[in-house]
This record gives sequence, structure tokens and C-alpha cells, in this order.
Amino acid sequence: LGLDHRVKGSIAGGMKGWLSGKFPHLKVPQVSVKELHENIRQNGPGAWRVVDVREEEEWNEGHIESASHMNFKEMGSAASRFPVIQTDPLALVCASGNRSSTAASLLRLHGFVDVRNVTGGMNAWREAGYEVTS
Repeated sequence: LGLDHRVKGSIAGGMKGWLSGKFPHLKVPQVSVKELHENIRQNGPGAWRVVDVREEEEWNEGHIESASHMNFKEMGSAASRFPVIQTDPLALVCASGNRSSTAASLLRLHGFVDVRNVTGGMNAWREAGYEVTS
């Protein structure tokens, strides 16, 4: 997942090889910032638990008001202590959508079932003109 440099192997043929071999895989659903904003507006902040996985400095510069914070680097080791039920709907956000996608994959690996990635992350949220808090 790009979190360490101790590579112990590789997939012959890359992901195409994996998929053509019909090995199991999961897709992480994507949600747009517009969908997330509408969901929060219509259903309140608890409908989807928004988790901001950026670095603390980024979080402090501004985040979605209803979001909680957990650095994506801690997601795998902290998944069992994550303060939600594994079936709770989660929307993960970072700056652009890359780290939150990795975090979503880690949570899925640890049994979380309703996890989505916020496409475009906080960059897209700000570009859409949605409010941030710090």
C-alpha cells in the first residue's frame, strides 16, 4: 500500500494479472463532495461519519465541521480501536482522495463494510465553496 519500503514480493503481471486470475478483490465506492455535502445537509452529521485522514497540520488548517480526525498512517494498526462500529457508514477524506483511498482499503481489510472515498478530497470541497472549520 506504499506505507513501507520492505517489499517482500510482487504480483506477476501486476493488477491485470491478479484480475485475470480471478483472484478476490474489492472496490471502494467513491462519493463526490457534492453528494457528501448534501448528505450532511439533509441527514445531519451522523448519517455518514466523515473521517479526515490527513496530517495534523492539514487538519488544523481547515476541515469539514462534522469530521473526526485519524491520520491515514495509523489506520491499519488502529482499526481495531477505531471508535465506530464496523458497519457504520464512513466517508474518508484527505487532500485529494489518494490517502483516503488507501485508508478505505485498510479499513475494508479490517472488516469495515460501508466505507467510501471522497473523490477530490478537501481540495474539491474547498473548490465547491463548502465551509471549513479549524
